[in-house]
Amino acid sequence: MISKVSVTRRVRTLTSLLAVGMVCMAASGAAPDATPFKPGNVPPANQPDISGVWMVTNFNPSGKTIDGKAPPLQKWARDLYDQRLAMAAQGHPFPDSETFCFTPAMPRMMFGPPYPLQILQTAGQVTILFEILHNVRYIYLTDKHSSLDDIDPSYHGESIGHWEKDTLVVDTIDMLDKSTIDKYGIPHSDALHVTERIRRTSKDALEDVVTMEDPKAFTTTWSYRATYTRQPPDTRLEEYFCENNRNPVDKDGKVLFEGTK
Repeated sequence: MISKVSVTRRVRTLTSLLAVGMVCMAASGAAPDATPFKPGNVPPANQPDISGVWMVTNFNPSGKTIDGKAPPLQKWARDLYDQRLAMAAQGHPFPDSETFCFTPAMPRMMFGPPYPLQILQTAGQVTILFEILHNVRYIYLTDKHSSLDDIDPSYHGESIGHWEKDTLVVDTIDMLDKSTIDKYGIPHSDALHVTERIRRTSKDALEDVVTMEDPKAFTTTWSYRATYTRQPPDTRLEEYFCENNRNPVDKDGKVLFEGTK
């Protein structure tokens, strides 16, 4: 016959063991009821919702303006661009930054190519994740840019944004002049200044009107409109693997791929 004292001791022992188990599960991060994966996130209450996974629908590698015209380039930039176009026609396309697995940079990264991107909205920041080359872009919702003495020029520059009703207005400066505006090599200088107006035009459509100003390379400002369509809610960005960042370029600008001479 089991005494009441023995039963009480066993109950206490089981209770202690359960408590230890729960502590161990908490420490290891295990959860008996895991929350199902849901891509995207709910934006802060003061932000219109542009979050989700989007695909560009009007990829145009040739860098035409918003009305389909040639970009307004200064003579030196036009001569360089024409030279690069001629190289491409001869079978030697300009080795742009993507050729070496680098970022396409701003603003070209917003124009395509047609790989999905994901927009995340959090307090004080909009983050854009790009499947291609695993690029990440940070848009800070602050009052003003940092002092130019505090930041170094970069491929993506510094992007500062604010909301005007349903439109995210983004101002980007301090970009390196090593990138190009399009796939064929429209050049720009370190004075490039980019302004974007990003908004949803319908439930599943997004647009980004990009205006570019560069007094060293362009004769006037010009714009391009990138459009996107929302992807299914269970869409995830996939791994993008690029192995071409060691291929040299010869004196004529031809990319020498591995295994060739």
